[in-house]
Amino acid sequence: MNELFEQLQISAFREPVSYNTISFYMRIKNKQTGVISVPDNSIVFKESHKDTTAVYIPPIFFLQQENAQMLMNDLWDIGIRPLNHSSATGELEATKRHLQDYRNLVSKLMARKGD
Repeated sequence: MNELFEQLQISAFREPVSYNTISFYMRIKNKQTGVISVPDNSIVFKESHKDTTAVYIPPIFFLQQENAQMLMNDLWDIGIRPLNHSSATGELEATKRHLQDYRNLVSKLMARKGD
């Protein structure tokens, strides 16, 4: 990407008219002038090959990690969650058990101190 421009930014918003529709917006800001550029048309698809398993398909765009995080935050804010979040749930449950163990330990120590 031209170094005069900052990284591509993508935002996501839920459409109020159709709750099941999410709109994506893209922009790039010129570092020197501050001018913001937006796409002038939609993505256009063209026929490529019948079987794409052996054909290289280049990425449509690249996002820097911080901008990908911003997009993920936007999606989270409008209620989009990963389908497989069992690892985070498992970690939370383990933390809850760990805290309960400490509560039990503190209760036992406090009971002994009162004796």
